[in-house]
Amino acid sequence: MYCARLMAVLALLSVSVVAPAQQPAKGEKADKGAAGKEAKPKKDKSLPVTAEETASAKRRTERLFGSDEPLEFTLSADFKAAFKSRDTVNVKTTKATLTVKDSSGAPVVLPVEIATRGHFRLRNDVCNFPPIRLIFPKEGLKGTPFAGQKALKLGTHCQTRDKEYSEYPVREHAVYETLNMLTQRAQGMGDSALMALKQLSQIVHRQAAVMSYSDAFFMLTVFYVGLSLLVVLVNKPASMAAGGDAH
Repeated sequence: MYCARLMAVLALLSVSVVAPAQQPAKGEKADKGAAGKEAKPKKDKSLPVTAEETASAKRRTERLFGSDEPLEFTLSADFKAAFKSRDTVNVKTTKATLTVKDSSGAPVVLPVEIATRGHFRLRNDVCNFPPIRLIFPKEGLKGTPFAGQKALKLGTHCQTRDKEYSEYPVREHAVYETLNMLTQRAQGMGDSALMALKQLSQIVHRQAAVMSYSDAFFMLTVFYVGLSLLVVLVNKPASMAAGGDAH
């Protein structure tokens, strides 16, 4: 009887010792769980674009650029602070808010970030209101025209001191609309027509660059003319005046 009880106690002790040893630790559970849910591998950019990716990109494009109607939105930010940073290497972003109507017509306020962009137009003496890059959040865009977008380039009027600069984005838009019309008409034509269209596009871009440089050189001309007038008004130093009297 005593031996039977002793054997039962020893059996219970052996079960209680072996059972915890067989249970995995918490860290091991986490590792197994992480291994079970493998991270989505990044696509190799050298691989061809799939039909699904093409369809997704087409939906994003048509949602934002499918209509010819102007898209009205309000961008609010501390632009003065944002325009202080014009470094193209260490780009600094500034928090902003973008208000736009969703698919139901209700206004939606999106927390976005802005950063200056460009090269020549980043110079303070060229643009006091340089081009902007809009950086959207990862969530909260559903139902808005910006759904599926990560960042967009925003063209600006460059200068706030001259009212004529406010017309430049409108003229640029008209040029691109003309190029789109010519592209559609050239589709289905031979290679010669496409080459002519390419040359026309290069001419348009060249003329746009010339217009930008002409404005910059005009400002420089005004500056140097002002300096030349100041030279006439500046008095001679006292030492030079005394030397002239001695002779």
